[in-house]
Amino acid sequence: MRRFIITALVVVCVLSVAIASSTSAASNQGFMGAWVTRDVDGSTETLIIERWGSKYSLHFFDDMASLCGGVPASATSKGKVVEDVLQVHYRVWCLSERPTFLLKSDTTYTYDPSTDTLRGGGLTWRRISAE
Repeated sequence: MRRFIITALVVVCVLSVAIASSTSAASNQGFMGAWVTRDVDGSTETLIIERWGSKYSLHFFDDMASLCGGVPASATSKGKVVEDVLQVHYRVWCLSERPTFLLKSDTTYTYDPSTDTLRGGGLTWRRISAE
């Protein structure tokens, strides 16, 4: 039941970003929007990136994190762009019955405008909506 509620909240967040979106990828400086990828363990990861002035706000969700024993994982972070690379420092939490801290992770994302994809964490992310 808890997994269903968490998944439903993520879907609502992603859909609200999609509905509120009205600008193109070119005008949103590439990084902003909602992104999805398939992790090496087969789980689905979702990333929402928003911009507030010169800083970025990131919301990460893994629907079945293997490092958390198969329960979802979540992280939020602030980020900054340095030389066209978005630098992020995550604090990742397992969303078990009692959420537990999992790890800290420094990650970078690069945007490829020719394919409208992100590369980060060893994965390629595809856009599901523009911010």
